[in-house]
Order: sequence, then C-alpha cells, then structure tokens
Amino acid sequence: FAGYLSKPTDAAALEKLLKRTLPPEKVQLPSEDVSAVTKAEGTGASAETEAELPQVEGLDWGFAELHLPSRELLAGALRDFHAAIVPHADKLDGFYNALPDAWDDYRVLVHGMKSSAATVGIVPLAGVAKMLEYAARDRDRETVSALHGPFLREWRSYLEKLKGVFGIGAAGEGTMDFDPNAVRELIKTIRSSAEDFDIDEADAAVERMGKFRLPPELMEGFQTLRTAINDVDTDAALRAADEILMGMENE
Repeated sequence: FAGYLSKPTDAAALEKLLKRTLPPEKVQLPSEDVSAVTKAEGTGASAETEAELPQVEGLDWGFAELHLPSRELLAGALRDFHAAIVPHADKLDGFYNALPDAWDDYRVLVHGMKSSAATVGIVPLAGVAKMLEYAARDRDRETVSALHGPFLREWRSYLEKLKGVFGIGAAGEGTMDFDPNAVRELIKTIRSSAEDFDIDEADAAVERMGKFRLPPELMEGFQTLRTAINDVDTDAALRAADEILMGMENE
C-alpha cells in the first residue's frame, strides 16, 4: 500500500493522492480549459443545490456532492442506494435474528450500509449505522437490540423519501419500451459475467437492462439483481437473474 483514504472518498483528496503516488511520467494533467470547466462544475453544483434539488429529510446535498461532484455520479449513487434498501435491510435483519452466531456478518454489512448512506449524504442514518457497527464489534447486544429496529425503520423509510428524485421509483425507471427478448439476452450476459467474476461486464449489462421500462412485477427482482452486482455477491446475482427469467416465463 502506498496511501490510504477513509470512506466516503473525497474526489479532490483522491486526485491529490494519485498525483503524489504515481510516477511523474504516468501523470497526464488535463488542459487548462478542461481544468477550468471541471473546477467550475465542482464548485457550481453546491450553489445550484438549493434551487435544483428537492428537499429530502436527512439528506445533505452539499455533503453528498463532496464525494459525488457530478450530477451523473450523484444520480447513479442514489439509484443504487434506493435499489439496495430492501435487500440490505432484509439481510441485516436475518443476521440480527442469527445473533450471537452472526456478529461479524452483522458488523460487516452495517459498515457497508453506513458508508453507502454517508456517500449519498444521508448523514443521520450513517451515524446510527456507525453506532451499530461499533456495538457489533464489541458484541454489545443491549445497544444493538435498542438501535436495530429504529435504524431499519428509518433505513426503509427512504424507499418513499427518495421517490421522484432523479426519477427514482418511477414505473420501470427506464426510457425504452420493454423488450422481453433483449432483456433475456442481457440476463444471460449478466449470468455468464457473474460466473466469470467479470463484474464490470455484469454491471454494464445491468445498466442496459435498467434502460427498459420493466413491468412492475419484475422491478423488485431487478433491484435485487442490481444490488447483488453492486455488492459483488455473485451467488445472489445468479439467484436474482434466475428469478427474473422465471417471472418472465410465467407471464
């Protein structure tokens, strides 16, 4: 290791670390014009926040934009966060019910939930997750029991709170008419990529699949699939892909 950044990662800090770590001959700086545009975009986003982005309880847009400086990154991260709400809540609840045998699983998952909430700017939610993470590390059953239920209720509340933001929660979410044959081919690509641990290819296929206006009965499976790919959970991705195919065959 040649350096370290704590999560959620600050883009400017990452750039400084890369410049300091990489050999000089490997660093190609952008032109002054590009730098000026990038700088303007980075500083302008926060100024536009109040006027352009809706108020969401507990979400600090300015904090989110420290880690996701472009609107495209911010929108993508929020969509991924929203898609992961139910799968992660259900999984954490399962680990809670398996305590004391699942302390490490509980701690690792709630750590990830903390990081994802902080990255998209939901700071209060990340704070409670951090308390749960430390309590799980210390095997503090009393604190975990007191906070687990309220945390998951608040976590799940963002299913509704984020609806409409960047089109989240819209039926199908995509912009193209549903094409069953194309979706089947994409699922085959996702399955083969997951089996080969080619997560980049699987992620690209999921993004293409998300461009279709999927029927409501397939949306939950698609969100589970997207979350599994984001979590690099290939077993869960394969199960979700098979369930989507079965759902399509039963239509």
